Amino acid sequence: MSESLERMLAFARRIAYEAGQITLRYFQQEVTIERKADASPVTIADREAERYLRTAITAAYPDHAVLGEEDGLTG
Repeated sequence: MSESLERMLAFARRIAYEAGQITLRYFQQEVTIERKADASPVTIADREAERYLRTAITAAYPDHAVLGEEDGLTG
């Protein structure tokens, strides 16, 4: 694996871990479940984790697009 891909993989692992930490703050807590336009459920934990991931990816890789479950495609 090239050094560039190794750095990207390390970055992806780090931000995935951090997003997991965000969602764990809501574990076994009462959370409100909202419905998206397609009627699928979404929670504040989902939204905060995706917001963190989008922000981190955009900061590190401004030329990359991000496709997420909650907010779709950006970039």
